[in-house]
Amino acid sequence: MRRIEQVVGGAILTALLWLLTGCGATAPTLVWKSNTHAPIWNTPIADEGRVYIGNQEGVYALQSETGEMVWDIRFGPGKWTYASPTSMTGGVLYFGVRHDHHLYGADSQTGNILLQMELGENEIILPPLAVNTVVYFATNDGALHALDTKSREIKWEAALGLSANSGLGIADETVYAAGTWDGFLHALNAQTGEQHWRFATNAQGASRPVIAEGTVYFGSGDGSLYAVDARTGEEKWRFQSGGPVDGLAYADGLVYICSEDNALYAINGETGEQTWRFDTGAKVVTDPLVVNGTVYVGNLDGHLYAVNAGTGKRIWEFSTGGAINSSPVERNGILYIGSNDGQVYAIIAAGE
Repeated sequence: MRRIEQVVGGAILTALLWLLTGCGATAPTLVWKSNTHAPIWNTPIADEGRVYIGNQEGVYALQSETGEMVWDIRFGPGKWTYASPTSMTGGVLYFGVRHDHHLYGADSQTGNILLQMELGENEIILPPLAVNTVVYFATNDGALHALDTKSREIKWEAALGLSANSGLGIADETVYAAGTWDGFLHALNAQTGEQHWRFATNAQGASRPVIAEGTVYFGSGDGSLYAVDARTGEEKWRFQSGGPVDGLAYADGLVYICSEDNALYAINGETGEQTWRFDTGAKVVTDPLVVNGTVYVGNLDGHLYAVNAGTGKRIWEFSTGGAINSSPVERNGILYIGSNDGQVYAIIAAGE
């Protein structure tokens, strides 16, 4: 039996959102929390009245206003689900399951399985990247695959040496794959899989690539944040943190990175110079979220922090009951985040 604690609902929630955003309130407000009864590592997907989340046993659809379950697909203990906000397109949620040799596609409204593609001896190791009618997914043999969802045929495959620490990104008809076993960042033609270039780093990658203003930003296991020209693959600069860089985000000329040295950094996107550093007190292994001048980030001691994006000053913190391996997302003024305590939390994203 799942347990849902709804703190604020309906018209009260609407009124409270108006008051908080109009009065400059800084304290976070819990709207609801919903217990999935298994640790959550996935980033929630917030879309049109629903919140989708994968955990150690399956994937769930919750009502975004109340946290009530709409549908669930369960695979059993130890069956980690790989899905993220990049895995949804055309009303279909694409995902993989640990120790399960299929790529799945589920109707986001009903939970009905629309696609169950066999992968032979392979299994998916990363959340799929779904763009229009193509789904890009990585398997444990190190290959990247491009699936045409209309014909259900594989358009191309590329042997890149991808690992469970890899990340995928796409921009301007180019797919970027970071975090290969040999430390390369690859740039591939999104339609054909032809390699444009590859860039060598000192270690296996740790974060997904983020593309902004003609630059690919990505973190490495050697503690570096790299800035690479998206067209040529040439290095622009690198910044050294004190631990593997597991997550990053870009907003308003700044790159925000999460490092396993227990810190959140703001780095100038043009020069690579540090703007500020915020100590979270524990390892940070997720992507930060930047919304309306505030950076939100969770750490492994279970705290979610709100930090001023310009100054690095802490605004507030919120405690969950377990380590946070899930990146926060925001929709309509509400933050959604998962925790290793099995709960999905909906929090009013009040700023300064």
